[in-house]
Amino acid sequence: MPLTGGCHCGAIRYEVNGDMMVHALCHCADCRRHSGAPMVGWAMYSLKAVKVVRVSRRSINHPNMDDVTSVPIAALGCSTATKT
Repeated sequence: MPLTGGCHCGAIRYEVNGDMMVHALCHCADCRRHSGAPMVGWAMYSLKAVKVVRVSRRSINHPNMDDVTSVPIAALGCSTATKT
């Protein structure tokens, strides 16, 4: 059964099928600054295990908009969620 996720507004959705390579709780200054939280939980999967299911082109904040399947999921950014 795949794990699914995406951004809060739903413009970006993904599925992960495969074994987790690494997982961690990070307390470094960068993770705390980017999340606004005392720690960030994350997991790493092979790129082959991650499938971008839905992407709204206007939601992508990445220079390579024509080939989103070749971009690691961490490089995709929803413009709705990143507005301040």
